[in-house]
Amino acid sequence: DTIGDVGLFYASADIVLIGGSFVNRGGQNPIEASNFCCPIIFGPSMNNFKEIGISLIKNKAAIQTDIKGLESKIIKLYRDKKLRLLLGKNLNNFCNIEKNKFDLFCTMFGIIDRRPRSEPVNAPI
Repeated sequence: DTIGDVGLFYASADIVLIGGSFVNRGGQNPIEASNFCCPIIFGPSMNNFKEIGISLIKNKAAIQTDIKGLESKIIKLYRDKKLRLLLGKNLNNFCNIEKNKFDLFCTMFGIIDRRPRSEPVNAPI
């Protein structure tokens, strides 16, 4: 239930399965895996992250399957290193683009000050 705890596992993983998405739990945050360029597979129950899940599929940054197709998707990814690397890269790129959009929005509206601390706080952006 926290962010950052599974980084050690992501760093050593070849593939990430999003917990809770293969049962009616709503899934877990798929974004955390992007820092490690891990290809992710999630199930049909991504209710907690529905928009993110749709965007990841649209941007070829993740694979969605049901429990019946899970084994074949895992085997396919383990056999195809190029596909694993491509999915991980796409996931990382997607998340970086979204983060940059968010940072720009927050900076424009003064929600979060992203300037380096060496600049005066009252300096124009």
